[in-house]
Amino acid sequence: DIMRPGPKFLTPELRLSEALPVLLTTPINDYPVVNNSRHRKLIGTLSRSEVLGLFSEAISREASPETRLQRLGKKRSRPRS
Repeated sequence: DIMRPGPKFLTPELRLSEALPVLLTTPINDYPVVNNSRHRKLIGTLSRSEVLGLFSEAISREASPETRLQRLGKKRSRPRS
């Protein structure tokens, strides 16, 4: 038991970009989310599919034609020096 690593968990402070590598490098599909590293009170779970879905939505929003047009409009509306 001494040589066994502690249980893996996520905390609310982690960004999704930090949680993704943890979720992808383990066979566990649902990761426990605890209140903090010290007290480790279970407050929920985060699944690999939820995180991948959120990233997929963010990517599709960034790649949408409307988003590209909005960016072009913002670039053009900047005052010129």
